[in-house]
Amino acid sequence: MRIPSPKRLAKARYAIRDIVKEAKKVEKAGKKVIYLNSGDPLRHGFDIPQELKEELCKAVANNNKYGDPVGELSTREAISKREKTVNGISLDSSNIVVGNGISEVFLLICAALLDEGDEILVPGPTYPIYKAYPEFLGAKVVEYRCDENSDWQPDIEDIRAKITPKTVAIVIINPNNPSGALYSSSVVKAIVDVAAEHSLIVFSDEIYDHNILEGEFRSTASLTSYPIIGLNGISKAFFATGWRFGYMYIANPTEETSLLLDNVKKVANMRAYTNMPIQAAVSSFFDKEPYHMREAMDRIRKNRDYIVKRIGEIDGLSLVKPRAAFYAFPSLPQGVDDKDFVLSLLKEEGVLFVHGSGFGESGRGHFRIVYLGSEEELSTAMDGLERHARHMF
Repeated sequence: MRIPSPKRLAKARYAIRDIVKEAKKVEKAGKKVIYLNSGDPLRHGFDIPQELKEELCKAVANNNKYGDPVGELSTREAISKREKTVNGISLDSSNIVVGNGISEVFLLICAALLDEGDEILVPGPTYPIYKAYPEFLGAKVVEYRCDENSDWQPDIEDIRAKITPKTVAIVIINPNNPSGALYSSSVVKAIVDVAAEHSLIVFSDEIYDHNILEGEFRSTASLTSYPIIGLNGISKAFFATGWRFGYMYIANPTEETSLLLDNVKKVANMRAYTNMPIQAAVSSFFDKEPYHMREAMDRIRKNRDYIVKRIGEIDGLSLVKPRAAFYAFPSLPQGVDDKDFVLSLLKEEGVLFVHGSGFGESGRGHFRIVYLGSEEELSTAMDGLERHARHMF
């Protein structure tokens, strides 16, 4: 039997998952591995709020039939209420589409929007799906510069310079993964203004809107009257990573964005349905105060401060202090290959990070640390990193 391998899979990469294969080989050889590669709080002792679990148990009793492919009306109304309360955005429920996490929702959008040869601007470095999905569909991904020397803030002039007649959209990831940056409102507004000058679609990934360590987060749509396609979910605010619940919304809709929404709904219809029990549970819980986040963010902030301190003590490494999410993105000395460094650290010390080049060309020469682990895990990992750096540099 001949099984063809489509050319579109040639660039299919997902560094955060792909590198786990190497870790499994190291474990098979008998070495214990500390996994600091994936931003899953549940793997590091955090938990979903008990009330949300109870809502799911109740939901399973009565919410098991097929539902609306774009999400139940009650769920979309709950999302609208949440965005109004949390982020000050007024949304009509008809302009919301629910999916199995932001990852699926963005794939639906790309399938509804992009043709081969279209260009999309993404922050450099970027979260892998914003590169992988457009390239999978034949579009070209162009990274715009985020300035490491200015707290990883986007470079507005670089964005201007990279817009071409083929540019369709621009992605904002704020707070940012992998850098941990929190963009200033003035920079976000400037990005939208540039997009408006060129009639570009603006995507704003705000999944970390509850994971602020210092400073103020403002939702993109709250800063402008220009149409914004927002992306959010429950993986980081409620730690329900495995529940796979995400959504998109269109704020400040126009006739043009209505066409995009119709096309997204067509694609959603093809993939059939969304998870009914999860929607029912989330709908019942979305208006609750996320009390669990206060204690969680205190722990995460303490971990952040520890990582900043330890990295600062290692010759050859430098780090911009993260202000949001739970990632640090240190830079390596010039000439050190980031993937080689991460793999050799894994083999020698049993510590798994993600190479920066897995987040695009702009991430080359860096690596990403997830600092969700216990004090013991982080201490052991930093000791191993320090030994390895001393040996390598």
